Parts: sequence; structure tokens; C-alpha cells
Amino acid sequence: MSGRRNMHQPLSRAKDRMPKSTTWPDISNLSIPHTHLVGVLKEMGGTVRWPSKMKALENMCDTSKWCEFHNDQGHKTEDCISLRMEVNELLKKGYLREYLSDRTRNRMNGENSKQIAIANTPILPPKHDRVINVISGGSEISGITHSAAKRNTRAVKNSQSRGHTTKGDTLSCTINFTTDESSVPTLHHDALVIQLTVANCLMKRILIDNGSSTNILYMQAYKELGLDEGGLTQKSIPLVGFIGEVKQSIGKVTLPVNAEGVNKHTKFLVVDCASAYNAMMGSPWIHDMGAIPSTLHQTIKFPIHVESKR
Repeated sequence: MSGRRNMHQPLSRAKDRMPKSTTWPDISNLSIPHTHLVGVLKEMGGTVRWPSKMKALENMCDTSKWCEFHNDQGHKTEDCISLRMEVNELLKKGYLREYLSDRTRNRMNGENSKQIAIANTPILPPKHDRVINVISGGSEISGITHSAAKRNTRAVKNSQSRGHTTKGDTLSCTINFTTDESSVPTLHHDALVIQLTVANCLMKRILIDNGSSTNILYMQAYKELGLDEGGLTQKSIPLVGFIGEVKQSIGKVTLPVNAEGVNKHTKFLVVDCASAYNAMMGSPWIHDMGAIPSTLHQTIKFPIHVESKR
């Protein structure tokens, strides 16, 4: 029965037993009396938001109590809620810190040091729950067939263990992209589309796709180059799209591609289907050029060797 009585205790008594919450840092954390505190606030001038006169009726106002902050009767300065709220706001803005008690100042300094340490701690990569391995094959034209990839990996490992460079090593160079208002005027999600000289013809609408394992030339653009279908090497290779759709190439061809004076004989798979682009340069051409594309900067950069300009 005693437990049941506690459940039905008056609401006022239940509230009295609840812990009182205060906004930290509280005015009690200051080391000076409240009356002296108001004098300090007066010296701060317009930085402090001073309250207006209290609007209590004269017959309800306790004339025995005086508030220095309101400069009016009705309650004591140490009981003034407006003073407590204004001091808390000033402390948040960095004022009155010199009047904090030593205990409170040490606690605040400790929390600030902890926040700085957390901010300076390098962010660790998330822990891996599992590893998902994906093995993808390639095509003969891209030179990354499964067997060729295995041979190349073994050759690189053997050369590195002996401290030798491989035949495919490129010259050492640094390629930089500057991100500012001039290089990236507006945010966008555009693909990188360029123009190149292909077979002595200026070809526009060429998509740079470093996710493609082959270079693709669409049949309509092949005809626009003035080339005959008889010049194609008949080779049907299945090309798989994002949704699993398979498209067979109708042949392959090697054409000269010139980019800013750098000329490369490039292998293309020719595909007969509708496309928004004339050609697509994949990783074989990008790697052969030693190029770094940036869709953000809408440009592609690559080293130009002296022998390439001849």
C-alpha cells in the first residue's frame, strides 16, 4: 500500500523532489558578489542588455527588496533571473571570464583542451566489417586480359624486389590542379567532354571515361572520318553496359590521335549504336598518354615530351 500512496502523491511534492536544472556556467560560479557584479556590468556600457522597469502592481510589489540590475523594487539582486540570463550570455561570448571562480575556470580550460585535442586527432578510416573481392576480366584490345594482367603483376613485383624499373615506367613529373574561382567558376556534375584530332579530322564530343577498359568509336563518327567499313578488322567483342546490356562491336581499327602535339596510334572498338558522343577515350588511351583527367576542373593534363613535338 505504501508504494501505491507514493504513486498518488501531490504534484507539488513530486516536483520538489526533482533535481533543479541550471544553465552552465551559472552565476554562482562567479567569484564576486552580485551587487559588485552589477557595477562591473555598468562599466561595460552598451555591451550589456539592460532590462526595462518591472511592471508589477504597486500593491503587489515587495518594497522591502531591491534589484540593482533592474534598479527597481520587487526582488533581490541575487534572485534576479534577468541578471542570471544576461551574465550567462556574456560568459558565452567571452566576457566576465576573469571573474569566474578558479574551479570553474579550470573546468572550462580542461574542456577547451579536450575539444582542441579531439579536433587535432586524425580521423581514422572506418573499420571494415568484411572484404568484398571483385575479379573483372578485360579484352584483347585493352591489353588487360586475365592472363596478361597476371603476367604484368608478376613482372612488376619481380622488378620491384630487384630494385629495377619496368619498361612501362613513365618519366617523373608533377601534375597539379588549382581549385579556385577561376578554375572552377561554379559547382557542377558535368562529364569531361573534349575535342581531339583523329585521323587528321577535328572530332568534337569525345567523352573521357577512365572507367572504360577500352576506347570506343561510334560507327556514325567512323563514317564521318571518310573511312570505309572495309578498313575495319572484323572482330566481335561483347561490351557490357551498366545494366548488363550486351552490345557486340563490329570491328576494330587503329587511328592516329593528336592531343596538343602528342600523337598516339590508338586502338578503337567500333560500335554501331546511337550515342550522344562521337567517341569515348578509356583507360588505355589515358594511361598511354600519362594523363590525369579532372571532371571538376573540366580539363585533362598530361606531360609533353620534347620528342613528342617533333
